[in-house]
Amino acid sequence: MKSYLLFFIFQVNKKLGLSPGYHTQRLARLRDYQRSKQRALATTRAFKRKRLEKKAKMHQKLASTEVREGVSYQTGCSLDAAISDDIQSIPAPVITPEYLPLEPKTLNDSCMTYFDVETTGLGRDSHIIQLSAVNSQNTKFNRYIKPARPILPQASEVTGLKFQNGKMYHDDREVQSIGISNALKAFILFLKEIHNTVLVGHNSKIFDVPILINALEKNGLLNNFMSSVKGFIDTLPLFKECIPNQPSYSQPKIYNTLFGELYSAHDSMEDVTL
Repeated sequence: MKSYLLFFIFQVNKKLGLSPGYHTQRLARLRDYQRSKQRALATTRAFKRKRLEKKAKMHQKLASTEVREGVSYQTGCSLDAAISDDIQSIPAPVITPEYLPLEPKTLNDSCMTYFDVETTGLGRDSHIIQLSAVNSQNTKFNRYIKPARPILPQASEVTGLKFQNGKMYHDDREVQSIGISNALKAFILFLKEIHNTVLVGHNSKIFDVPILINALEKNGLLNNFMSSVKGFIDTLPLFKECIPNQPSYSQPKIYNTLFGELYSAHDSMEDVTL
């Protein structure tokens, strides 16, 4: 198109008795060369193979999306009566957390279980890749979980967790990993061994709890989990009240402030047993 436009300008200038300048001619030759190079590349085997692979990948993605979304996602669909009947509204959340003040009696009658999760990223739709807990009787739980989506490089750098060729690595050491459903079932069994369990985590209200609830809901285990615990406690507000005016309330910083020591942060097993 640009070459045609330059040619058109050249013809107009020619009729007007004007000649294209050096830069105009140079640009026209450059555009012609680029176009001829693109035409030559389009006839090569590598280009055709790449185009077919891209097309197949697009069709596969479209097909999988149509299976998940139904008629409403198919090509050429319209909002007629038949299709409108098939479209369903998004269901309401299964559970809406209720935040209540903690009664002292609740703590006396409860078993504190400290938990933490490591995930594929920082979003609330991230997948759990490590789930750890330890209760007040010093019984420990730790599972590495195979993610269904790639671990972001930033998350891998912080946690030391990598998932390559179906294997999980922690600090370049291979560790045994299982699926999320089996990990959550094992976690529920761990919680059921102790009565009146309350899960305690640092900054868990904002991150760990929504991530965990989302995973339980997706795997159909939320009701079973809810019958195994009494609730959650977030220690972040507690530290803000007891140790005010701190530059940071991250768990490693708080631990260093209180004990003057560092530990292996962002390993959920270390986070719950320090």
